Amino acid sequence: MGEPELQPPSLIAYSASGDRIQLPGQRQCTYSFHDASATDKFYVVNTSSNLLGAEWISKMGIYALMDSLPSTDPGQPAEINASTTEQTSSNVAKQLQWDYPQTFSDRLGLYKLSSATLQLKARAKPVFHPKRPVPYAAQPAVDKELDRLNETLRRHFQTKPAQAERGSDPIRNPPDVSLCYRATPNPALEGSKSPTELCL
Repeated sequence: MGEPELQPPSLIAYSASGDRIQLPGQRQCTYSFHDASATDKFYVVNTSSNLLGAEWISKMGIYALMDSLPSTDPGQPAEINASTTEQTSSNVAKQLQWDYPQTFSDRLGLYKLSSATLQLKARAKPVFHPKRPVPYAAQPAVDKELDRLNETLRRHFQTKPAQAERGSDPIRNPPDVSLCYRATPNPALEGSKSPTELCL
């Protein structure tokens, strides 16, 4: 190929971080990949990056080739269809559930990587938070969900519900009712040195 003569660049390029990319020049060329062939411009840059533009990728049929490859082994082209893709996704989900059964369990989880210490302020006193009013028509559904949470806590902590309620927040979104639990940072605790707040 030698040293082909370049023409002045017809565009200004910027990197993803917004920095200007210096383009010494451009040149028209003909390129081919497998059975595809096209003519287009290429740009020379003052960096070590070898970039292939979207136009080149499209004209050479690389997008279509990539779509036909299984993600686990891109070096071996293979014909796949929608049913195969759905089956693969199902297999991946089943494998994840098999490998991480605790993650997919409906029981409460337990964080074991580190421990936390909460320090009460001197003369700290319990604070009563009144319940929020519930529409009359929603009371049966709310009572049912609270009973479910109470039972979940009892099974998880194997202790009295009242004691368990102070130690965890298992409230989730069931299909028939959504309970939103919200508490401000506990003013009875000593200030935390962590950038995250302590919510109880």
